[in-house]
Amino acid sequence: MVVAAVLIGSSPLADNSFLTHLSTGRLILEDGRVPTVDPYSFSAPAAPWVVQSWLASVVYAAVERLAGGLGLRLLFAASCGALGLLLWRLTAPAAGLITRLALAAAALAVGAEMWAERPLMFGLIAFAILLLAADVTVPGPVLLVVGWLWVNTHGSFPLGIVLLGLLALGRRLDGEDPSHELRTLAWTAGGMLLGGLNPVGPKLLFFPIDLLQRQEVLSEVIEWQAPRFTSVGQRVFLVLLVIAGAALVRRPRWRTFLPAAAFTLAALTATRNLPLASLVLVAGAAPGLSDFGSLRSSAVLRRGRLVLALVVLLGGMVLAERLGRDHYDLAGRYPIASLARLEQEDVDLAEVRLVTPDVVGNLLTALHPEERVVYLDDRFDMYPTALVEGYLELFGGRPGWRAQLEKVGADVVVWRADAPLTQLLIADEAWRTVALDERWATFCRRGSELDALGC
Repeated sequence: MVVAAVLIGSSPLADNSFLTHLSTGRLILEDGRVPTVDPYSFSAPAAPWVVQSWLASVVYAAVERLAGGLGLRLLFAASCGALGLLLWRLTAPAAGLITRLALAAAALAVGAEMWAERPLMFGLIAFAILLLAADVTVPGPVLLVVGWLWVNTHGSFPLGIVLLGLLALGRRLDGEDPSHELRTLAWTAGGMLLGGLNPVGPKLLFFPIDLLQRQEVLSEVIEWQAPRFTSVGQRVFLVLLVIAGAALVRRPRWRTFLPAAAFTLAALTATRNLPLASLVLVAGAAPGLSDFGSLRSSAVLRRGRLVLALVVLLGGMVLAERLGRDHYDLAGRYPIASLARLEQEDVDLAEVRLVTPDVVGNLLTALHPEERVVYLDDRFDMYPTALVEGYLELFGGRPGWRAQLEKVGADVVVWRADAPLTQLLIADEAWRTVALDERWATFCRRGSELDALGC
């Protein structure tokens, strides 16, 4: 399971959010301070910005300085491997080898689609540690450190409190003593309160509350929408849900039901919660399946070390081959050719207003960190609501799209070829089509004096 998780994490770097986190980490290391206003966009240059994942950004930038893109890929692979190990440990109560493999593989299939090189990985690792800590004794100081790190790397830390609270309540409803869960909760909450001691200040502790108050914006973001169960990983989650339900029927307990129900509901409401819910379901299902299978995972297998060595060797060979490829896979997701043409034509993005989809905005933060060339990226928690609503007008090709382009003074638009806005711009006499291929389209506003682009 660890080898499989490492291989999942060895993919080339391409996540758009990661690019902004990396760029922000570079700024922090260079300036010696965490930004408090948006340093990247021309559309919201004075907007206050709480850099919730400042520590993750610093880690990314520090690793890049030491080992470049290879170091970043190894970091992500190692974090996936650590999560794979924790995931395997969560299946321990099942005892049966095949049962444990089935549970862990199901959660791994969900993770293969949802794990990415972004601060969420730190949150998932912390969440898995708390799931384990609720069943085994973990030294209090370790939980303090986990709580502090979680607050400063990812905004999902309140879910750790929810998890431990539900486990304690469930234990009480089962007529048992919840002192262990309450002790774990107290140490973890103490670490999270200490998380307010950081370069950003105590406002990190309130960031999740502020974020949830922007539901009208978040509801338009795919990962905050309900899953549609069209992908393999999402369908495997449904299988895992059925298995966990069957295990709960065999061994009904409130301590299992409450967190499983809460986090399943969260996952059915927002796609981003699927990885968290899969961890909860695995941990909850394992005890109810403890009598399945005659082959125990604790059995000593003949030539077991040889088999292990072969698995590690084979995994290492595959990993080495994958790491030998390009460390970034930007051409597969971003309009690299379109942006390169603008540069070749001496289009100065510091002077020209370029409008792109939000994921391209993240790329621009990494390519032009010291210039305000971004219209909007995926930091929807930071941008003014009116600006995000205007972006959604463009994204959906809604009636107000033309007014939004005029409002931000757009000179050039690079947009997806199959998007509604592209068809509108092609038909609009105020815009000239500079380039159009099967994936991306480039337009310039007539009268913008961009002679190199024919405008």
